[in-house]
Amino acid sequence: MDRSGDPSALADLIGHRLSTRSGGLYRRLADEIAALIGSAELPVGARLPAERRLADSLAISRSTVVAAYDELRARGLVESRRGSGTTVARTAGRGRSRSDKQMPAGYGESLFHRITVGPGEVISLTYAVDPGLPELSSELIALASDELPALLGDVGYHPRGLPILRERIAEHFAEGGLPTSPDEIVVTTGAHQAIALATQMYLRNGATVAIEQPSWPGCFDLFGAAGGRVVGVPLDDAGIRPDLLEAAFAEHQPAMLFVMPTFHNPTGRLMSANRRRQVAELAARHGVVVVEDNAYSAWDPAGPEIPPPLAAYAPDDAEVLTIGSVSKAV
Repeated sequence: MDRSGDPSALADLIGHRLSTRSGGLYRRLADEIAALIGSAELPVGARLPAERRLADSLAISRSTVVAAYDELRARGLVESRRGSGTTVARTAGRGRSRSDKQMPAGYGESLFHRITVGPGEVISLTYAVDPGLPELSSELIALASDELPALLGDVGYHPRGLPILRERIAEHFAEGGLPTSPDEIVVTTGAHQAIALATQMYLRNGATVAIEQPSWPGCFDLFGAAGGRVVGVPLDDAGIRPDLLEAAFAEHQPAMLFVMPTFHNPTGRLMSANRRRQVAELAARHGVVVVEDNAYSAWDPAGPEIPPPLAAYAPDDAEVLTIGSVSKAV
């Protein structure tokens, strides 16, 4: 998905990184664009934004962008022609790996960059970072002393997850109102990987995915990489609107519906029990697979009562994948 000619998109990709590089501002900007070219995230022939438009998006002077483009031309990475603007040159080098731990471009890229690289000089409200609960330390020590010998004596190869862990997760879902057996559980490294696996299964050959509008920005990278087409459906106070969802099902015939029923990100809304039933029944009627991400469903005794997962309200012929996560809780 090439958004190189869009100054706001390119600014989102590189703007927050400028403070993590050393040297003059124009050189830092040139180095970042060069890194995108070297990793083929800016492909040969991609058109860079006009100097003034990129300067406005980055809130820097036009002369800084002009100097950065001049530097890139001197390196043979870009070329400029009257009437065609500045584009990535055909002679631009390929095969260079990025050494700064940056991630491939995407709608959620800036969010994941801040998570993997850490905060720079600019205070970002894109994500919240809290330390782990102090109880984790004692639990890990107890795990090492009590459970580690048995774990080391095991074969250590469980593609669907450690059996005892799957049993505990199944019990957790059952206690939350969704009867579950260990055979129905697959353990992943996190909710993001679980969504990625579901995306690989259902979003093939440009299939459509319906999502809540707004939605969690990290999902756009996954859906876009799979070639999926995204259709947004607005929310109301009870969750995704069933009337607009049914219209989207009829018009776009999506292969998958991605929702966050429990404390939706970013609005924080809690989908009501009745709305969960409506959504599940609509999806079953239209033959749409539902992927529900309940990563924020940690129980809070002072918080509102949380309905069972959407899957608990689904008809027998419905296909619903329920995703949970422990990281947000701890």
